[in-house]
Amino acid sequence: MINVLHLVASSHGGAATHVRDLALGLPRQRFRTTVAMTLDGGNVSSSDFTTAKTTFEPVNIASGLVWHEVLHLRRLLQAGNFHLVHLHGARAAFYGRLAVATLRPRPRAVFSIHGFAIPFYPLLKRVAYLWLERALQQVTDCTICVAQAEASLFLSFGLTTQEQTRVVPYGIDVARFATPLADITRLREDLGVGQGLVVLTVCRLNVPRDFASLLTAFCKVRGGFPTAHLLIVGDGPQRAEVEAFIHRLGLTHCAHITGFRNDVPALMALADVYVLTSYGWEGYPISTLEAQAAGVPIVVTDAGGSREAVQHEKTGLVVPKRHPDLLAEALLRLLRDPDLRQRMGEAGQQRAHREFTRERMIGAMTDVYCELLSAAYSGTP
Repeated sequence: MINVLHLVASSHGGAATHVRDLALGLPRQRFRTTVAMTLDGGNVSSSDFTTAKTTFEPVNIASGLVWHEVLHLRRLLQAGNFHLVHLHGARAAFYGRLAVATLRPRPRAVFSIHGFAIPFYPLLKRVAYLWLERALQQVTDCTICVAQAEASLFLSFGLTTQEQTRVVPYGIDVARFATPLADITRLREDLGVGQGLVVLTVCRLNVPRDFASLLTAFCKVRGGFPTAHLLIVGDGPQRAEVEAFIHRLGLTHCAHITGFRNDVPALMALADVYVLTSYGWEGYPISTLEAQAAGVPIVVTDAGGSREAVQHEKTGLVVPKRHPDLLAEALLRLLRDPDLRQRMGEAGQQRAHREFTRERMIGAMTDVYCELLSAAYSGTP
């Protein structure tokens, strides 16, 4: 039995969702899994693991620098006799690798990036974080990127080698999104969108999301489709700022922030177009995979792995970052052409069944784990 610890700094966002799907999907006859996560009110909770009889350990590493949590993790690693620790995101990787570095013998350490933000930091902060990452790579046995664009960017800084880097895209429960909702009338009423066309985005309201471009573009969309609505599903530190921008643009009657919701498949079912706008880094946005599984055409900005997640002119449209006019043109093109929306939606569904399944992701990750542990037991560095 292989003992694996997954560490993630926040219960919000794609990394937490990925940890949940991976931890609960690993074959129980081969892996004994523990999840350590900060309980900060996100879309993933401790009950997701405990109800599935997966060991859960709360930590407090979502913000600040909490040194006693390094000792907490060190004790956890020692007591659990873990063969491998999988660190999801930069904060988890910082704490986890400090804990791992003090152990002899130590477990194999895997770092999943989930969006490489350092190149977008101001110069001094960027230099400091690159130095820190280069040092922590000394106790990193494998770095996993969710997109080739992310891997290429990471490798361009000389932080690790190609041999120690793997690309494992996210996987999702495709069937959960591919099953159409029988009746969305009540949902439309609850959301206040009437019978107009719906543009949907599902994301955390935080950097690097570009709501200024999205809302500016939606103003132009309303010029062509006066009854269209924009649904912003999610929450986060920038909510007040986004609400204020909606008010300034006079969109309060047609741009709705819903907060976190658990019925994303139903929301995808009522959406005519899915959109995701980022001005900086991006991994492999899970919400774009979900939209394709649901048969919804997509518009994304050309950030990080978004171009890989969405096939331009096949499953959606990719536009340059921070170009609201081009974003509006792409949205209007899809909204004006139901046949194009249907073709792209069907192509996305086919691709989801072929490439985005949770089983494929878990199989690829299992291969990485077994390769690392085989090298460890054979004495390979």
